[in-house]
Amino acid sequence: MPQDRSITTTTGDPLASDPHTTITFVEWSDPVVETHPESHPTASNETLVWWTPMLGPTAALMAHRSAGYLTHNDYVQFTLGDLARTFGMGESLTRVRAALARLERFGIVTLQGDTVSLRSALPPLTRRQIDQLPPYLAELYRQRRTNAGATVRP
Repeated sequence: MPQDRSITTTTGDPLASDPHTTITFVEWSDPVVETHPESHPTASNETLVWWTPMLGPTAALMAHRSAGYLTHNDYVQFTLGDLARTFGMGESLTRVRAALARLERFGIVTLQGDTVSLRSALPPLTRRQIDQLPPYLAELYRQRRTNAGATVRP
């Protein structure tokens, strides 16, 4: 399997190589997304509802929980081993790398060395993403958009 070039430490070593490697999460502020009326904070439960079907539970929980920590701190640090155990992956650093790569692929994080910049707010779902939701969630999401400002809870 080809190595993901973007998930490396500042020394250029793959993150998955050492469970004691520490990575730092920092907030990625994007005023365009944050001020959009259909965006929502990454630390909100809406992240879990709307994004879990696309990201998978591990990546969605990692983004949600880390964003929650960042609401009270300028940064938060974890060892890769702690991240694996926190999100039910045992000692699987490969799964930690996969979750981070998935978050990067969806534009929720950017990875620079051993720093993970995490969006403080997530943009509205695209039409394609909405179509990929289970039908009941897609309908709730469409209602949410139609009733901008009203909270629709699944």
